[in-house]
Amino acid sequence: MLSQAPLFYPAPLALIWVLVDVTVQSGRHPTVLQKLCQLPFQYFSDQRLIKVLFPTLITACYNNPQNKVILEQEMSCILLATFIQDFAQSLNQSDNKPAQQREKAPVAQDYLEFSNRFPRELWENAQKFFLNKETVS
Repeated sequence: MLSQAPLFYPAPLALIWVLVDVTVQSGRHPTVLQKLCQLPFQYFSDQRLIKVLFPTLITACYNNPQNKVILEQEMSCILLATFIQDFAQSLNQSDNKPAQQREKAPVAQDYLEFSNRFPRELWENAQKFFLNKETVS
């Protein structure tokens, strides 16, 4: 069983992208990326687990056509694009509430939040990337 904490710990994003490009698509089969896509169904249906898995997949595959092809063999990229859209909408709704009405997640879980693991300024581009049907040759 994969341990969530080390696998999903947020490191500096530039470092993650350099390491992820090589690591998740290479090595013995199934690769790390394939294993992530083949996690039990609850990782794709339980919101608590989706909030852990999907940002990891987004970070691993964003702007990397080879990783996206691997991902598409295992699951639909539309799920990731929808996750980004839903997260952005919920964050915007939360931002519009008065401060006393906002729900605050436990601080220990803040590092797992998508907004702390993937730069907000890239959300729109990432959403477009995962909706784009082009593949590498």
